[in-house]
Amino acid sequence: MPTDASRLLGLASGGTIIVALPLLTVLDRAWLLDQGWSPVTHNRLQWPSLLLLGPHGWAVAAALLSSAACGLAFAMTLRTRGCRRTGMWAGLMACNVALVSIPPVDDARGLKLVVIHNVAYVGVLATWALAAQAAMTETQLLPRARSIRLTSAIALTLVGLGAVLEWVPAIGQVARLLIIFPMAAWTAGVSILMRDGTREADHARTRT
Repeated sequence: MPTDASRLLGLASGGTIIVALPLLTVLDRAWLLDQGWSPVTHNRLQWPSLLLLGPHGWAVAAALLSSAACGLAFAMTLRTRGCRRTGMWAGLMACNVALVSIPPVDDARGLKLVVIHNVAYVGVLATWALAAQAAMTETQLLPRARSIRLTSAIALTLVGLGAVLEWVPAIGQVARLLIIFPMAAWTAGVSILMRDGTREADHARTRT
């Protein structure tokens, strides 16, 4: 697979979340409100998990699985640039995203799928944070290393803030936006920076 094409997988992974979740939220807004969902305060079942149980839950699951597949492919390409720890954690994050697509309900056979869903969500947060931290050190030799470090630092700050504020009942749901979208934007942004960096490096090798 061409290097530039593989880098676009990271953009697709993050972009799918950024585009699909708001769109599906608008489509299922009436259903969400019927469930007593609040877009601001903390809910018993938070967005976007609640969307998996809605009329377009299948589309939410499909978006998460698509994002996970693209994210896993992107993680594999990171190893070709010497970003092995970043690639490893990003790959594990993609696996957790796939598990998050499991609807948070109690299966009739007694298997509590909600537990798998919740554990996977925590796994997404942990592995993403480790991937972002690793990217700050492993990309030092890339042409856009400074931009990658800055992007990672900003995303880590926003996600950390969101993770804390999510426990505040009055703003628990809106705080989750500070978790979901910065993580997705980081994946898309870093893939773009690395793609451009690859082009600059190729041009430099051509000139020499």
